[in-house]
Parts: sequence; structure tokens; C-alpha cells
Amino acid sequence: MYMPSYVRIGIAWAVCAAAGIISSMFIATDASSWYASLTVPSFTPPSEWFRPILVLQYVLMAIAASSVWLHDKHADDFTGWVPLFFAHLTSAMAWTILFFGFHAIFLSLVNAIILAIAVFFLLCGAWQITRLAFWSFLPYFLWVLYALVLNLGIFLMN
Repeated sequence: MYMPSYVRIGIAWAVCAAAGIISSMFIATDASSWYASLTVPSFTPPSEWFRPILVLQYVLMAIAASSVWLHDKHADDFTGWVPLFFAHLTSAMAWTILFFGFHAIFLSLVNAIILAIAVFFLLCGAWQITRLAFWSFLPYFLWVLYALVLNLGIFLMN
């Protein structure tokens, strides 16, 4: 299905913004007090960093999604990278909801593994489609790996 480029860009940014807003709703004040009560690895960032990092990662994801959606030869039939990207957003939101919302450390760890695998495939696909998407997605991939290791440490220590 053909969509003008401005519609694709608008959808990519709107969906990423919605995912970021939904996720940030679960990093509430009470989640911060719960998080502060955990025994965490020494390489854990301050809890105040999570919201700004969340915003930055969703902005970078929107840039990557927009770029790929404009350059992917499979974009018109909505196969390939773009639908995988939108599907992966559910896992990205689920991590925040499971960890900060439900305090389900083990389930968020399992989700983080799934998320890391999905983001790895998205990163590889982005490289083949457009370098802008790859470089926009790389910091997010590194953060997901860091969060996975951090999640594992928190799981083992609590």
C-alpha cells in the first residue's frame, strides 16, 4: 500500500512518541522508590537518568524508523524491517512496564533477552537499507544490551 513519505514519517514519529509516553507512565515516583530499595550493581546509573534516556532512545528510534520507511524497498507492501520495528516496540514498552510497573525482575529479564535479539536483527537490517537508520539505532542497541546486563545483575542480587 503506497503512502506518501510525510505520512510515513508522521506515523513513525507518532507511534514512537506514543510508545515512549506509555512507557514513561510506568516510571512513576513510586517506581523510583521501589528502584531505590533494590540492591543494584555498581555500574547502575542514577534513577533520574531513565526518563531522559527513554526519551532519547524513542527519538533515535523514530529517526531510524522514518529513514528505513523512506528507503526500504518492501515499505509499500509493509513487509520486512518496518513491521518488525513496530512489533519490537511492544517488547520495548513491555520491558519498562514489567520492570518498573510490575516490579517483575525475572520477566523483564526474559523480555530484555527477546528485545536484544529483535533489536540486533533490526540493526542488521538497517545497515542494509540506510546508514542513517543504522547509526540512529546503534545507541539504542547498546542501551538495550546495557539494560539487559543491568537487569541480570539486579535479578541475581535481589
